[in-house]
Amino acid sequence: TFAAYTFINSSLLFDCASTLDVSGAEVEVGLAIAKHMGDAVFRQRYLPRRQLVRSLRGETRSPGGFSDDSFDEETFAREAITPGPMAAVYHTMRMISAAIFDDQRELMRHATQAMSLAPRTPGAYLVAVAHTLRALALANQARALPKTERAVVLQELDSRCLQWLSLRALDAPVNFLHLQRWIEAERAWAGGDIQRASANFDVAMHQATQVARPWHRALITERSGMFHAAQGEDKRAQALLTQACALY
Repeated sequence: TFAAYTFINSSLLFDCASTLDVSGAEVEVGLAIAKHMGDAVFRQRYLPRRQLVRSLRGETRSPGGFSDDSFDEETFAREAITPGPMAAVYHTMRMISAAIFDDQRELMRHATQAMSLAPRTPGAYLVAVAHTLRALALANQARALPKTERAVVLQELDSRCLQWLSLRALDAPVNFLHLQRWIEAERAWAGGDIQRASANFDVAMHQATQVARPWHRALITERSGMFHAAQGEDKRAQALLTQACALY
């Protein structure tokens, strides 16, 4: 039963490996062994990881979507309705793709689901991803509201997501400090504190260069570029977005 779980590092390799090929190959080997052993539970939990890699390679039917000739996302999502590890993995992987493809509606939907399932997988790294991208979704939501209506959304961002990340960064700064600074930048942007947002984006980008987290670094750089574009700083924005493309 547990043999296939020797490939659980595929989750960490997606964040830490230098290329999608490295993490994707680990997922494929794990899935092949699970199939050979008849471990259907493991396969169901790891298929979304495979589809995330395929999505980022542009091998799925729609940008950011998971459906292809071998995987029907709608059917899988129905099967993943029952709260548990399979649902947590699916919503977290789908949340990552939505964040990278800047699909704010899907990001909010899957981040909400992932956070609701977080208590079922305490200590799992997926929980850290859920807190980070839920915070991003809330920041996006707040910016779309009139300033007088943002308080409730920002309160959730502060108390549920940013506080959690800050505590993790205090314990393990190499793993979490760049995420904390990034979300602080998003929070400041959503709250209208442009100077603080700019400073925190710069710190987050610098911190991201110090760790092996390629998609974090690319997305943080892209978000910084979008922030500067929103301020009318076209040259700075263009430089950052060009850099983000290279990082991706």
